[in-house]
Amino acid sequence: MNNYDSSSAGHYVVNNVGYNSKISAILAAEKINGDIKFDFYDSIYSKFDWAAEPAETLEQLYCRRALELRAEYDYLVLHFSGGSDSNNILDTFIKNHIPLDEVLIRGPMASVDTNDNNTTAGNMYAEILFNAYPIANYVKNTYMPNLKIRVVDHSEYVIDIYSDTKKTENGFNPDTIGMGAIGPNLAAGRDYDKWIPEYAGIAERGKRIGHIFGTEKPNMFVDHGEFKLHFLDKALQHIHTNRATDIDLPVYKESFYCAANTASVIIKQAHAIKNYFKNNNLDSTWLNTAIRNRAYHDFIAKIIYPPRICPLLFTTEKVMGNVVIMPWERYFIEDVNAAHYINWKNNIDQLDKIVPDKYKHPDTDFLSLQGIFSKSYSIGF
Repeated sequence: MNNYDSSSAGHYVVNNVGYNSKISAILAAEKINGDIKFDFYDSIYSKFDWAAEPAETLEQLYCRRALELRAEYDYLVLHFSGGSDSNNILDTFIKNHIPLDEVLIRGPMASVDTNDNNTTAGNMYAEILFNAYPIANYVKNTYMPNLKIRVVDHSEYVIDIYSDTKKTENGFNPDTIGMGAIGPNLAAGRDYDKWIPEYAGIAERGKRIGHIFGTEKPNMFVDHGEFKLHFLDKALQHIHTNRATDIDLPVYKESFYCAANTASVIIKQAHAIKNYFKNNNLDSTWLNTAIRNRAYHDFIAKIIYPPRICPLLFTTEKVMGNVVIMPWERYFIEDVNAAHYINWKNNIDQLDKIVPDKYKHPDTDFLSLQGIFSKSYSIGF
């Protein structure tokens, strides 16, 4: 059954029918030998002239976004990794004296190497210890005394979800998978109010909880000298609202940068990048070939984010390539005879049988889906 929700952040279209689930869209396309379109606010974003640079500064646009979120929700939770995207969000709230209710710092702490010389991609969640938590405490002590800081190791929750055969099967229902999030760790991002009961209590009292994410830097490329931008579904999957359980409370996930009403933010960021390349006589085709590693993200961040209030104390490399089991998910695969691993793998294998090869990444140990880009927008020459 296709339980399509038009309010979700991004969806797929096959033969003029909308799907929230990528796998459901793939199966529908296969039936008619049709194509899949990834629609990311197309009807809204298409109304803008992307080649016209907004007059406001980026800081003004970031402030406006923070004020919108504060006005819309009773309780605001910033999902804080300590990286440049979420750090800029935190800075924006600080600079403009806009209160946040909570900073949530979460991850599979079981995988963390406490050696701060280990800056490999597999130790990404050490950023919680060495970056996110110290920054959050500094902000609380200096700027936001009422800020709640919550640090959660969700490893046990992830193992529990997959240890139960029924829960695992529900989570792998093609209609619940969203944008193709099938790695084990991503289960933790689908039902926060299941493993943080306080959120369920707030929602049950009729309050709206806004979960803010730092998604995503402009995905730009150059076509015969013309700067363009599009959106990749896999980069946006953690703001998708499909649930993995039968909990019926509303969930509100907000990308700070990429939302229905943030076109001006994205357009201004894209023009800042274009102007930087042109003003510095840089080869813009680098945007087409650059490896999306730590150096790339740091380079783009310096263009689109103002100087930080809180410096980044510790960073790791980015994971490269098409990986289903992330390096920090080694806690999940330590015992291949454990129920959680067997259940997860059995369901991955079942999906692998029904997904046509043309939608898969080749040469991966487990099913990994190809990314799908949205329509592109011209930023000009």
